[in-house]
Parts: sequence; structure tokens; C-alpha cells
Amino acid sequence: MNRFVSLSVLALGVIALPACERIFGKRAAEPAVQIEPAAVEPVAPALEERPAVTVSTVAVDWEAARRDFAAQPPASEDVQVAGAGDPPPVPLLLPGGDTVSAASGAVTYRSLSDGYFANIPGPAYNIVISGTNQVASGGAAAAGTREGTYRFETTSTGAMVAFTKYNVDYLVEYECNEVSTEGTCITEADALRIAREMVPAGVR
Repeated sequence: MNRFVSLSVLALGVIALPACERIFGKRAAEPAVQIEPAAVEPVAPALEERPAVTVSTVAVDWEAARRDFAAQPPASEDVQVAGAGDPPPVPLLLPGGDTVSAASGAVTYRSLSDGYFANIPGPAYNIVISGTNQVASGGAAAAGTREGTYRFETTSTGAMVAFTKYNVDYLVEYECNEVSTEGTCITEADALRIAREMVPAGVR
């Protein structure tokens, strides 16, 4: 009797084993549920604070400009300077007589509310000059007289020289009529010389 019971229990165990394997095996085969992480909003980088830029009207040193104007020799009769509008609010600087005399046409300038621009045509390059009494800064530039160094730079059309005189910012651009394969149509030395030799052709 006990032997029969043992055999019955053993038989049930053998029958139940495949069923358990099927049940648990099926569960083991099911893929694990993946939990997506919560979306995190990107944090925008903090913007760098830049100092405020203001445009100031400088005080022109007219006294120094008048002294330099009075010290100039009489202008050549061959040089014709034609202007449009009222006298500019800054000293009208033009290159020296030799440079202007070599121009292929009349020297023209136009007055602006903050300065002027002038055009001097030439055989190799045209000279475009602009002057302004408006300075972008924190406002301190308008307080005292500024005299800046002459800064040369090549451009896609030639070269330019920037400087400050009589507390006014000037820019002299040399626009090449033809650019040679060797580079620009004017050397740095010549560009600086012309800018340094500019004299006031008109003052208030």
C-alpha cells in the first residue's frame, strides 16, 4: 500500500514537472517591462551680460584745427574741392597737395549730420575719407580730447587707415581700380603716409 502511494506521488511529480516548466518557462521568456525616464527640459545657458554701448557726441577741438588750417600754404588753383550741404560739423580733412593734385578728377565731399565723407578719384585707386563726431562707447570718450594711433588694415577692395584727430574719428579707404596678383594696389607705408599728411581744408 505504501509502495503504491509512493509510486503515485512520484508519478504525479513527473507529470507536474513539465507543466511547471511550461508555466515558469513562459514567464521567463516574457520581455522585461522598461520604464522610460521622465523627460527633462533642457536648461538654457545663462547669457553673458555685455556692457551697455552708448553713442556719444564728442567735443571737437576746433582751436587746434584752426591753428593747423592757418599754418597751411595757399591751396593750388589746380585743386578743385566741391562740397554739398552746410559745412560739416567736424574739420574737413583732405590729403596733402601732392596727393590731391594727382587725382584724376575733382575732389568732392558731402556734409552729414555727424560728419562728412569725401571722394578723391585717382588712376590706381580712389580715396574715400569719412569723419564723424559720434563715438560708440560708455560715454567717457566725449569728455576729453582723444588722439589715436594710425591703424592700417587690408580690405577686399584695397586698404584702409583709421585714426583720431581733433577728437574726431576719421577713416581713409583706398579702393583699388585694379588689384594686382601681388596684392593690394597701395603699400602700407604709402597708405599711412597719406593719412598722416592729411590737413584741414575747412574749419568753422
